[in-house]
Amino acid sequence: MTAEYITKTDLKVIRGWTDAAIKKFLGSEDKNSKNPVYRSASPVCLYLLERVLEAESSEEFEHWKKLSEKRKEAAKKAAQTRQERERQKQIEADRKALELQKQQQLFVKEISTIRLHIQPLSHKELVALACEQWNKNNPEIAKSPVQTRTENIQFSRFIEMMNGFGRKKLPALFNQARGYLAMYYHCKDSGNLQELKKVTTALHNLCDDCSNLLNHIGSQHPILKQALDLKSLNRFDRSTRNEELVNWVSNFIDVVEDGVETLLVPENSKIVKIQNLINSVILKIHKAELQACQEELDAIAQRFQEWVPGATFQAKQRCHQLLRDKYPHFTS
Repeated sequence: MTAEYITKTDLKVIRGWTDAAIKKFLGSEDKNSKNPVYRSASPVCLYLLERVLEAESSEEFEHWKKLSEKRKEAAKKAAQTRQERERQKQIEADRKALELQKQQQLFVKEISTIRLHIQPLSHKELVALACEQWNKNNPEIAKSPVQTRTENIQFSRFIEMMNGFGRKKLPALFNQARGYLAMYYHCKDSGNLQELKKVTTALHNLCDDCSNLLNHIGSQHPILKQALDLKSLNRFDRSTRNEELVNWVSNFIDVVEDGVETLLVPENSKIVKIQNLINSVILKIHKAELQACQEELDAIAQRFQEWVPGATFQAKQRCHQLLRDKYPHFTS
């Protein structure tokens, strides 16, 4: 702004004009000058101060200014109203979130008080009942003098039969599996996603090597192949999800370390994983107690259904967890 001229920017910022008012009351600019800040920018529009003062003193401009101020005030009030409305919505959302958190905590607390009142059987008793159940369900075996029995298939005995193949490689893979599994859980618990990704890639590569070794051994020993099938160790591929990958590695460690407990069916090469039958026996023996426990949990879930998404599912999970607390090897 000079003594004679005023810029378009100053008209709008300092004196409250708008583009529409400038066009209506002043028309085209009286002069252009180079932009003092940015030489490559558009020229600065200058208006004679005398013309500006003359326009501002007119009744028409006064009328426009009053209307403009009213519009500005209305816009300001509308903005304040919107802000207040948004503030109230946020307050209500925070209140609901707090109430939801409170209800979820109450739900967890209530289902945590439920107990499963059963006296767990020993593994030996469960195995005997599982075999008895198998024999009852297979009449041709029940009539046979040789009843179904259990046997723990040891992986090491098959390795010893191999002509050196895998004898040195297996211990190394086994130790790597245990090490990578421990690293995986450590990274997951600490939230180190970058390291977790590296460990997951290493686990995939390890599983490829383990799978090739198992398939080679299993192709020469049908009984072991069935044991591997029971542990799902014959179906690994690169698209496996992280949870399934970890489960695969855990099963590999179990097979190598402890073998697979199975039912040996007389005069038949077929083997059956004993744990599946044990699970069935557990559910049958404790059916009444499990039903009573589930009904208590369902009643709680019903009360909190409005606040807790998936309350019914969590109630069922809680019942399964209570059963696993009594029988750690139970699988639903």
